[in-house]
Amino acid sequence: MTKGPYIADRLAAARSAGFIGREAEKAGFRSALTAHPPPFTVLHIHGPGGVGKTTLLHELARIASEAGRSVVVLDGRDVEPSRAGFTAALERALGADGGQSAGVPDGAVVLIDTYEALSVLDTWLRETVLPAWSSRVVVVLAGREAPARPWTTDIAWASLSRVVSLQNFTPDESRAFLRGRAVERGADASVLAFTRGHPLALALVSEVLARHKSAGDFDPVQAPDVVRHLWGLFLATVHGEREREALAICAVARVTTEALLVELMGPEDGRQAFDWLHAQSFVQSGSFGLFPHDLVRELVVADARWRDGAAFAKRFRQVYRAVHAQIAAARGLERQRLQMDALFVTRNKPTNAAFFDWSALDDARTEPAEAADTPWILDLVARHEGPESAEIAARWWRTQPAAFRVFRGPDEAQLGFLALLDVAGAGPTEPTDAAIVAARAFVEKHGPVRRGDAVVYLRWWMHAEAYQAVTAAINLTAMHVVSHCVTRPGVAWNFVAMADPDFWKAHFDGVNFPRVPEADFEIGGRRYGVFAHDWRIEPPSDWLTGAQTAMPFAAGRPAGPEAPLGQPEFERAVRQALRDFTRPDALADGPLRAARLVRDARDAGARASALQALLRAAADDLLANPRDRKLHDAVWRTYFEPLATQELAAERLSLPFSTYRRHLARGVDHIACWLWNRERSLPLS
Repeated sequence: MTKGPYIADRLAAARSAGFIGREAEKAGFRSALTAHPPPFTVLHIHGPGGVGKTTLLHELARIASEAGRSVVVLDGRDVEPSRAGFTAALERALGADGGQSAGVPDGAVVLIDTYEALSVLDTWLRETVLPAWSSRVVVVLAGREAPARPWTTDIAWASLSRVVSLQNFTPDESRAFLRGRAVERGADASVLAFTRGHPLALALVSEVLARHKSAGDFDPVQAPDVVRHLWGLFLATVHGEREREALAICAVARVTTEALLVELMGPEDGRQAFDWLHAQSFVQSGSFGLFPHDLVRELVVADARWRDGAAFAKRFRQVYRAVHAQIAAARGLERQRLQMDALFVTRNKPTNAAFFDWSALDDARTEPAEAADTPWILDLVARHEGPESAEIAARWWRTQPAAFRVFRGPDEAQLGFLALLDVAGAGPTEPTDAAIVAARAFVEKHGPVRRGDAVVYLRWWMHAEAYQAVTAAINLTAMHVVSHCVTRPGVAWNFVAMADPDFWKAHFDGVNFPRVPEADFEIGGRRYGVFAHDWRIEPPSDWLTGAQTAMPFAAGRPAGPEAPLGQPEFERAVRQALRDFTRPDALADGPLRAARLVRDARDAGARASALQALLRAAADDLLANPRDRKLHDAVWRTYFEPLATQELAAERLSLPFSTYRRHLARGVDHIACWLWNRERSLPLS
């Protein structure tokens, strides 16, 4: 009978056909097989679990076999970590029988996987075993840990060793992997955002998507088995509550300092947590603090959201406030770095995720424009918006040069610019600008300002090549405008002009900057959409803890006990709850969840229903006094049966916008006071 291919042959063929990337590693290995003498004797491959070390060893074994080399394969997990155990395992791999010793053949390739399991034998292997083998033998050692220092510092071994730190797949390699697993292209962005190109994570996520026949986004919270598997791979040693809390902070913050941990955890726990984080293999050190490996960051966030989404949202708000509090006192590049740190904290916010370039937070900086920048700025405006817009920009430059800031890259290249104008009142030399005319008319109709109040207008922002696409330019623009408005006293209105308002609407809705079509304008035959925020209705302190940090995390279980809210925090929580009234998930996980009024709610659904009932009851109390009915109507049309904009609500109620807003503010104050009186009447436990 003629023998056909073995199953092992089919397995090898399948592995080879499905192998992705690692071109540099394969090329270096081939050079060792063809050169005489080889450029190295020992190739050290190290990397975290699941990064593809074993898969690469299979491919190297195939390459060696095709080159006619004898291949010897060992796995440290199957070898007793003793000299006798290693010798016996090697002889079995060499096919020795009857106790007869067999030497490693001349020119053989010896592959040892899971080498960390044999670390106690490292010195013996380096000093005794390997030197006795033929000079044409090539050894590959693969493990999680980098090679012991003597491999690279010993004067002899250093020239005969090569070290490869195996990295995750590139985005292109990751997409090729997903195509090989029949994952639809529509899922690419969410899969890559979670896996960061980690091969095992890609494989596990592909399996989940195939099992559910899903072509949509991947949500790790909906795949706890994947998260648990990867958690065990990377974070099996994380057990204590203090360590979990420190890791959650580290995952939320862009960089974690001892000062940040001390502020959030207390002096003793914070210092100990920082030392513990610093000692972990999955945490790296940088110039400004500690940060976890990318996949570890995603795992911690996904696990925390699954375990207790509400508690994690609270942690998110605490980190955001702590980072943002440092910005006001900082200056120059330090201030900008902290602005980017604050922006990074919001990356998991659904209405932020797709609207910033998270890979370019440090790619550029912003600084005041200089006279030498003027021709370039005006040429940029003319190129993207036309000569009429450029002429208006030139007149504003002559009137308010301090409003212009230039974005520069590391090599001083001009990457873009912004212009944040002061437009509260017309000056004698101010240019005619349709954008400002429309904005002033809107302010006069819907919320006139007092003398001394500021109205600021983000009139232009753009990247030199990509205009208003998602680039480093929007990162710098957003944080400059936010920092300006939350640190400058007396800002009443903030307007933003966008060339593609439909694209940006979801983001601005998420940060409580509603569309104001009345302020739209046209220049050079092109229409621009406008968003606006009245900082008198929602001042910076409320905005920073409300719209900017509202995160509808899905919770896997009910929230645990939280510290009771004080009156200021309670009243801010009521305002956020009113904004979330029509979104039960966000309402259930919002800051008012910590109120004693809803502590008996069994789960998120019950908590949302209880909060809606309480808010309605507080609003209905306004009906007891006929003079307050108008306050009730303003609240009802704004939060309980909301129209698209507050302007439409005012119109429906036949009120001037300024009158409507006064009624709304008084109604909200009444609701907050009514609920607070009931909250404080309840026992703490």
